[in-house]
Amino acid sequence: MNDDFLQKKEDALCVLDRLVPLVFDAEKRLSHAWNWSFIDVLGGGFFVDIFKYLNIGRAKNSMDEADRLLRELSSILGGMEIPVDYRMQLGGFATFADFVF
Repeated sequence: MNDDFLQKKEDALCVLDRLVPLVFDAEKRLSHAWNWSFIDVLGGGFFVDIFKYLNIGRAKNSMDEADRLLRELSSILGGMEIPVDYRMQLGGFATFADFVF
């Protein structure tokens, strides 16, 4: 086999080894945020919002890193396009309203 092919395969596997745990971490954080949201609906208050958005923020960080790794993987695989954007948009009026109301 070609040494270049083997190097690309090794690089791709290295990226995947870093990518998969990030996706699982984001899923775990979003699950925790969902649990806090359920408590919030029952009248949780300010501290529940803090914990909920803390988990959402950590999930966002994991997904932003996963998005960066997917772009790196695309580059390693010769520009193979990965059409999904995994970045999360946070903030704005909805977050403000959640805390206030």
